[in-house]
Amino acid sequence: MSIDLKCHDGRFSPAIRFILFGLLSSGLLQMSCGGGMCSEPLVQGDMAITESMLSTVWTNPANSQITLVVTDGPYRISDASIELLKTVLTEQAGLSVNVVDGVETGFSTEQLVSSEVALKGYDIAQDYPRPTMVVLLVDQMEEGTYAASNYCNQGNAGLWDPDPALSVIVMQRRIILQNPFADQVEGMILVHETGHFLEVPARDNHTTLTEPYGRHCTYGHCAMYDGGVNSCSVMNNLGGIPTRYCDACAEELNAMKQIREQGSIGGNTNGNTNSNSGENCTELLNEVSTAAAALNADLSNVDLICTYNHSMEQAFNSGCFSENDILSAGYQSVQEFQNTLTAVDTLYGC
Repeated sequence: MSIDLKCHDGRFSPAIRFILFGLLSSGLLQMSCGGGMCSEPLVQGDMAITESMLSTVWTNPANSQITLVVTDGPYRISDASIELLKTVLTEQAGLSVNVVDGVETGFSTEQLVSSEVALKGYDIAQDYPRPTMVVLLVDQMEEGTYAASNYCNQGNAGLWDPDPALSVIVMQRRIILQNPFADQVEGMILVHETGHFLEVPARDNHTTLTEPYGRHCTYGHCAMYDGGVNSCSVMNNLGGIPTRYCDACAEELNAMKQIREQGSIGGNTNGNTNSNSGENCTELLNEVSTAAAALNADLSNVDLICTYNHSMEQAFNSGCFSENDILSAGYQSVQEFQNTLTAVDTLYGC
């Protein structure tokens, strides 16, 4: 599995990051991102959780913990990325993470061949109990412009016999650093590639197939969205990038947790991911888009900044953004997001 970071043009201003992350890309407002859906699913309409293709690995009662092997060769992923993954897996999948840190690979900063790196990860994994993820962060590989590749149950390029309880994640540091969201992208990639290991999305009504990279989520506010960091995902994440799983993927992860712990799924829901899918939210989110388009045409206009912020406040107060939407955007809490809305009002005298 690979993730392609399709960047926008990266015009940023630290003074109003909340607004500009979501707006200052030339193509941002040319896309229709209503309801969080950034691409078409394989199947239209609702699907019950019982229709999910749930992983046999993650429904196994023995597999409630992942061993995360963090290598130092030649670079190490950040503590922030590790903590993000631990939080997301605990809260959304009911999985604990056992971190094994400081494992050496012997790799230098020179260009490497991806298969060589992956096989090294596979060799390292033999020392640890399954299920296991090995993460390698290298400077650059000779082939490909992708930020990361995951050699796991959904495809290991024929490098070793299938092992559904093993994932080897290889990241390219040079590609990550080229992205304007570089400080957040590494963590997002780790959550995204772990999602492939967990085999979500598991229902076709929010799945798209990106050959040869497998199943991805169609919702722009999901870490499993197939477009990585692009204009639609930024708009859907309230000015940030997706670092958590959407409600649909999280429901599937919770179903696997219930089977692990109880032997069956405790409830039957239809997987609707919208925090408020009524006409009122459709209208309010359209107003947000209209205000955003006007502001994008005249970024120095304080009145337009206030109009945009007020439209966001109305949508927020009407329940059109779920807590998961807000946390996925990189905010630590709903309160922090609300404080940001208030701060923009104060800053511009709205």
